[in-house]
Amino acid sequence: MADRLSAYADWLVANQNKQGTPEFETVANSYKQLRSQGTTAPQAAPDDSLTTGMASSALRMAGGATDFLPTVTKAITGYENPRIQIPENPDGLFGYGMPRFVDASDPRLEGATNPLGFEGNEFEKAADAIYAKQKALNYQPKVPWEQVKSDPSAANILGFMGEAAVTSLPDMAAVMFNAPLYFSTYLAPIAQKRAENDGRTQVTPADLSYAAIASAGIATAERIGAKGIFSKGAGNAITRPLKAGGKEAVTEAIQNPLEYAGETVNTQTGFDPAVAADQSLAGAVGGAGAGTGIRTTLDATGAVANAVSPNDTPKDPEAAADFANRLSGIIESNNFNTNDLEKGATDGARAAVDMAHSQLGADMREKLDFLKQKLGRDRLDPIETVVEKVMADAGANEARTKTKTIVGQQEYDATERLVGQFKEGQDLLRLYRETNELTRLHNSGYVGGLSRITDQLSPFASNVGYTARSAAELPTRLLATGAGATLNPYFPAAQLAAVGTGRAVDAMTGRRSRVAKYVRDNQGKGGVSLDDNLISLRQQ
Repeated sequence: MADRLSAYADWLVANQNKQGTPEFETVANSYKQLRSQGTTAPQAAPDDSLTTGMASSALRMAGGATDFLPTVTKAITGYENPRIQIPENPDGLFGYGMPRFVDASDPRLEGATNPLGFEGNEFEKAADAIYAKQKALNYQPKVPWEQVKSDPSAANILGFMGEAAVTSLPDMAAVMFNAPLYFSTYLAPIAQKRAENDGRTQVTPADLSYAAIASAGIATAERIGAKGIFSKGAGNAITRPLKAGGKEAVTEAIQNPLEYAGETVNTQTGFDPAVAADQSLAGAVGGAGAGTGIRTTLDATGAVANAVSPNDTPKDPEAAADFANRLSGIIESNNFNTNDLEKGATDGARAAVDMAHSQLGADMREKLDFLKQKLGRDRLDPIETVVEKVMADAGANEARTKTKTIVGQQEYDATERLVGQFKEGQDLLRLYRETNELTRLHNSGYVGGLSRITDQLSPFASNVGYTARSAAELPTRLLATGAGATLNPYFPAAQLAAVGTGRAVDAMTGRRSRVAKYVRDNQGKGGVSLDDNLISLRQQ
């Protein structure tokens, strides 16, 4: 095959004067067809492995990027084999004229020397080699779209989605790394396919224009979809994958028909709306699976990694030490069991946090009573002071809530400017920092470690989270377990095994109770230090 390709290329170069004749077109078409088949590697048997699919995607991009420059040069110059010539010119700079493009068959190249040693078609040869390698892989999806359409079973749809998720990873990585480079991977293939659909072998500037518009749209949509998947964003472990799947479905539904339109609009082959709609549907189904699957995997992997080896360094170590000491005193005085994670328990971990919240609230009210003359708004206050006092009042409201908010930095700073010079003011600010730690601990949930994940599989009630137990939770879990048992009788046993494994791991690591671990990690350390020389309003 390589010998025939070389023979065709030599004939085309030597017979440029025959362009436009049936003989020239026949040889040119044979050359293009043979080149598209690849020349450097034998074709292997069909391979449906996901690794091969990813490799095929990566090679497609590499070939497109490498073929970008030759394709653009051919289209702009109008030459099949363009070369750069620097002609001799006695009147020019250093005896040479301006560089110009000529075809490889141009008689003016006869006898010309090439001081750089390259032939001028290195990029084209490299692209051919890459495309040949891709073709030699002979990747064939295990579940192609046609199979899904003929048999839209759950197995086929999920299989199609799963393959789309894995094989699209190289594209997502490339567009996130460099969007302009990703754009270049599509331009040459679309332009060449467009010329082929119009019965031509030579790419024109018009082909580049259509291909550039399509490639820009594809790259933009791919980047939007990839960012939707890999940017964690708002939401929880359920809503984030759904959002990512929806966004990727939309972008893939745009990309597939956009590529097809760039290849066919205003060509002899023509644009078929039915084909575009079919490609759009395939892209939407595959994109939904890719977005949902990848985001779910990322969330699950991150959750497991955080459960096994989390970063437990508190945001405010000094306030964490004070709050841990407060919790420790509450636990010891009331004989609370912090390993009791029942949401309704009156002597468990949640009860300890609730009591700490009550104590902090009472302490803050006492300090605010002494500071009310300093923090209260007066009609004679200048506007700047009024703004400061409004912010300080907002901070007091934020500190009272257990789960909704923490005291913001602006509110904290405003309070410090107003009353930070007093002992009661500094005590209030210390309490604000403690309440922030309480809110962070409470909002993180009371179940930690691996149990935070595996307890969700329990057929009975779950203690994950901090809201009161729903009356519908137990019936819902039992119904889900029963439904799973109808599919596989071992399903309930697998659930219980997962729950038991998580709790066994946490028993060894001591991570199941977040409250117990928080106290263990932070109590006894240096808390917030106060200046003993501060003015005390109480003493005054």
